[in-house]
Amino acid sequence: MFSAPSRRYVWLAAVAVVSAAPVSVWAQQDSGSSQDPAPPAQTRALRGPRAQVQSVTVGADDYGPVLEIVTTRPLTPEIQTVQNPLRLVIDLPNSNLATTKHRIAFRNEQIKGIRINQYQTDPAVSRVVVDLNGPVRYTWDASGTRLHIRIRGDQAATAKPPSVPALTAGVQPTAVPVAVGSSGTLVETGSRVASGSSITAGAETAIMRL
Repeated sequence: MFSAPSRRYVWLAAVAVVSAAPVSVWAQQDSGSSQDPAPPAQTRALRGPRAQVQSVTVGADDYGPVLEIVTTRPLTPEIQTVQNPLRLVIDLPNSNLATTKHRIAFRNEQIKGIRINQYQTDPAVSRVVVDLNGPVRYTWDASGTRLHIRIRGDQAATAKPPSVPALTAGVQPTAVPVAVGSSGTLVETGSRVASGSSITAGAETAIMRL
């Protein structure tokens, strides 16, 4: 008489246990994904197809030397100035060297020489180093797969401070002997009267500023 309700209770308990298991599994999966965030945009870009650095040449425009880097894919360079010794470092992320030329014998007022190498292989980074004679300013622009770095001498950093003119001693006034009671005497302004002398202004006495 009481067996039917007992079987119904057991069946409901089994359903509750089975349905609870998937909830636990999904919670574990969500917890794991929160600890493994997506890589940053720069890291994802480095995992794409690599560019090949086909050539590095140097030319000039009306204002100074221009470095041209030709690659198989458009690149965004990372450029910095490094001291001791002074040089301009141009990193090309996600790229491999396809050129066998590792030095460019170019010299001018700003540049001593140019070096090219494979700085890293994983992640791949090609590097161009411009050895400098002094401080420079630079700009860069890209047209398709051609990258241009324009180098200018930093005149503000190399300008010499203005020289201070030397001071010369002023002209000392001279003592002018004057006879007492004399008339028609001409005395220059700034002159000193000799000791024991005096000037008596008369009708014919004048003091002029020369």
